[in-house]
Amino acid sequence: MDLDFEIPYKVCLNPPRMEERRRTVSEMFRMHRLRVIRWPSRENGGRRHSRGFANAGLRENYLTFLLAVRKARALGRKALLFLEDDVILHDQFRERTADLEVPSDWGLLYFGCLHMERPEFTGPGLLRVARALDTHAVAVNSRYYETILHSLRIRRAAAGATAPPPLDVALSILHKTIPTYAVWPNLAWQRLGYSYHSGGIYSNYTEDGSQGFMPEVVRGL
Repeated sequence: MDLDFEIPYKVCLNPPRMEERRRTVSEMFRMHRLRVIRWPSRENGGRRHSRGFANAGLRENYLTFLLAVRKARALGRKALLFLEDDVILHDQFRERTADLEVPSDWGLLYFGCLHMERPEFTGPGLLRVARALDTHAVAVNSRYYETILHSLRIRRAAAGATAPPPLDVALSILHKTIPTYAVWPNLAWQRLGYSYHSGGIYSNYTEDGSQGFMPEVVRGL
């Protein structure tokens, strides 16, 4: 897979208050020769609001992803790679990505994720996703921009008085209808540290990027 040709538009969510993370993740992108646009969230003069979401961090993540997909569509980009600022990329991210043969029908492609249902092995370094969570490094094919934008708007509106689902949960609902694949083993995962989504320190992954939560789902793959 020629990453820069197949997924030319890459953005990273990095709120203005996370300057240290910006420096860390920017250096990592430089080492992997990735041209990534920093995408700060809108914080309304420094004030953060949940606006119906469970917390402000979840709202930032959800809305920034929507804005990134809309921007990629407006620019006519063939695919978008959405990254979060606490992502870790495998030391051989570039080399292993280059070896991937991703099916032409892909709609969502996770460079690392948390499998909640057992995936199907489809070929060297690649799984067909049944249901997975996390959005630290997920790509969207332009063929599905409209589908995803429509679905996320509907799910947010349908939540009514209850909180809209987190972004990763909303996307996981689409895994049954959008051809979704994941790199295996993970080439990207969440760094252990403070999560502004959950308000605590955690990671769903081990130090080498293996699935730490519900490891039995992927055991033996």
